[in-house]
Amino acid sequence: MDNYSEVAIGKTFQSHNELGEVAYDIGVQLGRGHVKYIADPFDLQLRREQLQLINQYEDEIKKEREELTKLTMVAWKKFSEYFKDKPDK
Repeated sequence: MDNYSEVAIGKTFQSHNELGEVAYDIGVQLGRGHVKYIADPFDLQLRREQLQLINQYEDEIKKEREELTKLTMVAWKKFSEYFKDKPDK
């Protein structure tokens, strides 16, 4: 069973407020999955391993972060343009 829903501009959201509600919920869901809560009693070892992987792949992570930032800005622009003349409900 899927625990997510795909979203689409113009189909999923009727207002900027609805997008904000979804973004908040996504943050809550991601926070609940923090390794502090899912890896006990091995959470310290897991965080150390994650840090080692981050250090090992730092350059690749930075490149992907930049690309994801660009894609997010493009998506936000499209979303804003779609709702530019529509009032919030």
